[in-house]
Amino acid sequence: MMAFQYTSLLETAGRLAKAHNASVPAVMKELLHYEILQALVESGVADNLVFQGGTALHLCHGGVRYSEDLDFAGGVNFDSAQMAPFVRELEKTAGRHYGLHMEVTAHLPDPHDKVPVARWKAKIRLPDVSRDAKQSYFIHTEVASIPAHTSVVVVARSSVIEVMPQAYRAIALKTETKEEIFADKLIALGARTYVKQRDLWDIHMLVQGGVTPRDDLVWRKMADYGLDSTAFLQRLSARADQLNGAEAKRAFRGEMLRFLDAPKQRLLADDAVVDGLLSVVEQSARRAIRSLMEYPAHPVPAVDMDSTIRSNPRSDMHAITSIAAYHVELGHLSRDIEAFNKRPEVMNAFQDSDKYGISISIALQMIFDQHPKLGEMFQRLKGRVMALPDQMIQAAKTMQALSTRQRSAAQTALQKDVDVIYRLCERWPSAGIDSKLGQTTSKPTVTPGKS
Repeated sequence: MMAFQYTSLLETAGRLAKAHNASVPAVMKELLHYEILQALVESGVADNLVFQGGTALHLCHGGVRYSEDLDFAGGVNFDSAQMAPFVRELEKTAGRHYGLHMEVTAHLPDPHDKVPVARWKAKIRLPDVSRDAKQSYFIHTEVASIPAHTSVVVVARSSVIEVMPQAYRAIALKTETKEEIFADKLIALGARTYVKQRDLWDIHMLVQGGVTPRDDLVWRKMADYGLDSTAFLQRLSARADQLNGAEAKRAFRGEMLRFLDAPKQRLLADDAVVDGLLSVVEQSARRAIRSLMEYPAHPVPAVDMDSTIRSNPRSDMHAITSIAAYHVELGHLSRDIEAFNKRPEVMNAFQDSDKYGISISIALQMIFDQHPKLGEMFQRLKGRVMALPDQMIQAAKTMQALSTRQRSAAQTALQKDVDVIYRLCERWPSAGIDSKLGQTTSKPTVTPGKS
């Protein structure tokens, strides 16, 4: 069931725009976003995609600005043919009922592109409204052949939901977490050849919401997009330098006004507000650079990254950055396990086991019965540990693209990480972990070239 007929689409957008002090094109796009998302769900295509980007932040994570396009991660094995059911479903609403024109294109990666990944795009032209030269009259739905590393299922919510049929009020989508969207925004800020002002707004919103970017996700994103890590960090630093002065404020206002309602537009008229917002973004970028440089030690121990970048093709850099991402992820896991083990309740369970001669399993379960959230935390950590063998198999495959010296350094670093993790888990109830690894004493080993 479609939400609107062609004529009522304009009328409804006009009414809501007036009620929310927003522009008609911005509201119309949001209404059509629901049509597009419903078509994705109805066609079954949404099951294989993860919602990302600014519109995901707005509809699924409480963002307050309007948006234009819909972006999705399709995974490294994404095949544009799988989008055919979605196109047919969308044509029934956007095409047949609304009379809107849609173009579909599949793009192979451009070797000259700063971010060379394959993308599938559908472009929908909006019906004629007031001819504002600054306003885009298209909605792009884009799927990139990249993975999403985190996701949560979220029901899309926005100010236009009040006029939607009941079915549209329960559109549940796999959506990147705020932390991963933050990583995407930092990658975009450092990788693009221009500053997209909406990224600055979104970074500020995430920081103000208490979200912190995860180093491991940023490293993984660099690997996903085939980015040279040193060059990326240099460009991100250069971008941070540009977020000062009159030109930065002019550019920010020039783009952002059409994505905001009237009260927020009035806020941007205040120089102090814009200066403060851009300062938050600048500081966030600089903190991210320092954190990425410090952990891991840029990024694989015993490898001269400067000479490696100069002498190796992109495929080798991709492998190095991927291994760096594993290294960061394992470091986060070991720190999380160590913090869990040092919680007073867990330490008491270990002491009770020794003191009364009861099993660790029973001692911990008694604690978890009293503190269910602690039990949930344990299960999440245990799941991450059980995933290590598969991760190390993937790391071993990735290492095949490295030189002998690089493989040796990477193998040593990752094996040390794994050993630390298993040492921290020695006192855990081990049945689940053992069944995954095969026997009590075994640990996953990192052996390049073997899987």
